[in-house]
Parts: sequence; structure tokens; C-alpha cells
Amino acid sequence: EQGTWDIEIKTAIGGTTVAAMEMFNMEVLFNAVSKGRIVNPVFGTTGASGIGEFKARYDGAGVIRVQANEAATASSHYAATIVATRVN
Repeated sequence: EQGTWDIEIKTAIGGTTVAAMEMFNMEVLFNAVSKGRIVNPVFGTTGASGIGEFKARYDGAGVIRVQANEAATASSHYAATIVATRVN
């Protein structure tokens, strides 16, 4: 829907094994154009990462997507929540 939107994205990585390189593996795209990577702090090799956050204001209609750029560690899983709030 057309308009101006505040976008807030929160991400996390979990699993029995999370590699340090996965810290920078999630990227935000608006209409297939990269808007930056989300940093998920990885504190060790087991358990969950810290929470990654991304905030932006977006004008127009289109697709907002979070994607992994590289293969994840076999036992890790990625999660993302996207909240879009219409400003006008």
C-alpha cells in the first residue's frame, strides 16, 4: 500500500551450533535492493545469538525482505520479525 512506513526488523540466530561468521549473514532488502546487513552478535558456538535490529523509514509500496546471504551452520536456525507502521 502506498504511503510512508516506519519499518522495524528484529532478528536472531539459534541452534546447537552457531558459527561466528553467521553474525553478518542476514540482509534487509526493499524491492530487491539491499539496504544493509543486520548484525546478530554471536557470543559463542552454542545457543542463541543476540538480537539484531534494523530501523528505517520507507516511502511507497513494495516488498520488504530479510534473507541469509550464505549457507547457515547445519544446526542453526534464523528468525526475523518485520513490523511496518504507517506514518501517513
